[in-house]
Amino acid sequence: MKRTLTLVAAVLAATTAFAGIVTGTNTVTNSAAAAKLKVRKAITLTNTADLDFGGVVVTGVAASSMTLTPANVLSTAGADILATFNTTAAGAFTVGGTKNATYAINAIPGVSMAGPAPATPIPVSFTTSKATGTLSAVGSDTFTVGGTASIPAGVTDGDYSANFSVTVLYN
Repeated sequence: MKRTLTLVAAVLAATTAFAGIVTGTNTVTNSAAAAKLKVRKAITLTNTADLDFGGVVVTGVAASSMTLTPANVLSTAGADILATFNTTAAGAFTVGGTKNATYAINAIPGVSMAGPAPATPIPVSFTTSKATGTLSAVGSDTFTVGGTASIPAGVTDGDYSANFSVTVLYN
């Protein structure tokens, strides 16, 4: 009988321990996580006005420069510039895409404007009216581009031009 009581006590102790595990004293916890995805319309960029420094009269003796701001304000540096003429225009662009989305304008690499042979190229560096923007409630925004043309000494007279690329990306 003593043996039966000991066996019953052992079974009862094991059952109590097992019940403790089942009732939550040693439970496994789960956690939920979210999966996310942002979908945007393809961003578009349209050139609405070319960058135009106008014209300049130089002696050709010394190097000089012309700077046209993104706000279309022209300034010159260097004693070689005698006069400027023609209308100037800052470059202008329209960005399109997902409404209220933000975007960044990548730095625009400099270019060299080519002229009549055997002309020395005229280097141009660029500035933008802003580095980032927010598309409106209808999904559009605008910005402008200015630049500095570094006119070398002994420049050949003629018309100079170059293409430049502007890139915008969603933030």
